Amino acid sequence: MAEKRYVRELIAVLKDKNIRDRISEKANALQRFHYRELEAESADVKTENADQKAESADRQRESADRQTESADWQTESADRKAESADQKAESTDRQTESADQKAESKDRQTESADWQTESADRKAESADQETRSIDQKLEEKEGRLWLTDDAACAENLSRLGLPFLVLFHEKNRQESFSCAKFAMELPEELDEEYLEQVYRRCKKIPWDIVETKRCLIRETTVDDMEQLLEIYKDPKMTQYTDHFCPPNVDADQYIRDYVSNVYEFYGYGIWTILCRKTGKVIGRAGFSLLPEEEDPQIGYMVGVPWQGKGIAAEVCEEILKYGKEVLLFERVNALIDKRNKASIALCKKLGFREAGMGVHTGHECIRFERKA
Repeated sequence: MAEKRYVRELIAVLKDKNIRDRISEKANALQRFHYRELEAESADVKTENADQKAESADRQRESADRQTESADWQTESADRKAESADQKAESTDRQTESADQKAESKDRQTESADWQTESADRKAESADQETRSIDQKLEEKEGRLWLTDDAACAENLSRLGLPFLVLFHEKNRQESFSCAKFAMELPEELDEEYLEQVYRRCKKIPWDIVETKRCLIRETTVDDMEQLLEIYKDPKMTQYTDHFCPPNVDADQYIRDYVSNVYEFYGYGIWTILCRKTGKVIGRAGFSLLPEEEDPQIGYMVGVPWQGKGIAAEVCEEILKYGKEVLLFERVNALIDKRNKASIALCKKLGFREAGMGVHTGHECIRFERKA
């Protein structure tokens, strides 16, 4: 699946020489990003410097933005002076020969005001260029992922909000890494896909899950809300299931909580379906773990304008493969409202078999199951 890669550099802060050598060999074999090592003692200084540089760049950006605003204000002020001078010039043209000299003076004021306008425009352009330059510098600092087996370094990285991954081994198991969200145990487990996922999660960038011929399935973001709410306005969308967002809950906050409590905890959930051709949100699909169930449940919905085109089948086939090959599911279930004939037919087409009845969100459902 062709997608943007975010990790440009892996910075290792490893105390154990044997581990360091094995990581170096594995990282260099991947050849997809720059790899470098830092001594644990210097890592604190390096991370603090990186944080200070980022703060400095942010301040420069704010300063450049203020310069832009100031230049815009000067432009407006100069324009007002020019307009005022023009009005005064017109007024003086109707006066006596003596007043003509005043008009000439006002014309000079007009020229001066025009010059101020031009100067202010140049300042605005210069400020915009400075802002773009700062943005470029900040972008260059992005893409750095840290790898450490040192608890103190991990604490520092966490405090600074830098993306990092912990490496566990026999010599550091007594240390506390409670600040770490992501870890690995063997240098040979170093994998480009996992590094990308760790970086994206730390940077709040949604994971791309799978692609089909017509669709991209990725994690849901707050930016999807407007289109999802528009899809759910059609009463047919909640005929057999509940609205995706509980009533009286802020939709944006619901998604933020969902990312933290579901995606980050389980590594999966219900994702957004996008049309590859248009980029529009057209539905949702994925897996959920119900309290009363042992195995994950597949769920899917496609907006009314895109129904009847085989999209649900296309998407579900791919995410079932993902569930088996990536999430290592052994079995997947489905609870389908007994009135929903289209979904019942789809489950059978996907290889699910009926396994009794159940109740879900207040609806009497047929229970389906299949080996992943």
